[in-house]
Amino acid sequence: MPASIVFDTVTVAPGRKTVWFTIEWDEAPNKGPICCMASPAPHEPAETKLVVEDFATCRHPNGSVFYAGMISNLGADATGARIMGVYFPELEGAWIV
Repeated sequence: MPASIVFDTVTVAPGRKTVWFTIEWDEAPNKGPICCMASPAPHEPAETKLVVEDFATCRHPNGSVFYAGMISNLGADATGARIMGVYFPELEGAWIV
């Protein structure tokens, strides 16, 4: 069962890899695994197509884990988007070392 949702809103210009994002936590630096998606904001044009690319688990020099990726907007117009990440704390011990 997912434990939490990380939520942010951005404007994504048309084109490949136009928005860079990261997800991390201050209170507990090593959470995961996480599934991530970009969803058009309500009332955006139907032709909007958002793609998350180059999504990766990363590590800061201090050893804490964060997640990063790029969003591409394959539509013709800029669009508002929600970046959503769901993480699974019940799997943390097996995932992050």
